[in-house]
Amino acid sequence: MTQFMNETNRKFEVANQEFIRINVTWKCTI
Repeated sequence: MTQFMNETNRKFEVANQEFIRINVTWKCTI
């Protein structure tokens, strides 16, 4: 269970970083 939580957390962090990068890029184009 702990390993599953760690993997889910890692995937969520990566997705969050991708979202932030896209958000920053989008703001810069406006």
